[in-house]
Amino acid sequence: MADAAFTFEYDERLGLRLPVLHKPYDAMTEDERARLLLILENVSGRIPERIRDLERRYLELYRQAQSEEGEAFFRIMEEASALSAAIAELNVLYWNIQGHFLTTYVG
Repeated sequence: MADAAFTFEYDERLGLRLPVLHKPYDAMTEDERARLLLILENVSGRIPERIRDLERRYLELYRQAQSEEGEAFFRIMEEASALSAAIAELNVLYWNIQGHFLTTYVG
């Protein structure tokens, strides 16, 4: 649909399909806004589990980095840094959708 208000694009780094707006929110019809808000609710519902998955991987890397040195250590830390950035971006995305940050999860 060439005139669609939004489409979807998979963000591999975040592990989610996200809407891409093709016109400003204020220019959307009431129906388009309602569909977008429903989709954003579904996206925000997937964010907590995605963050938990990324946190598990981050902790694995952290434990692995403790026994590495040199280039191997820096490669691990580079991946951990990318995971940390994705976790932060997911938290901000959740905040933008829901209006509050997620409660800290440990486990």
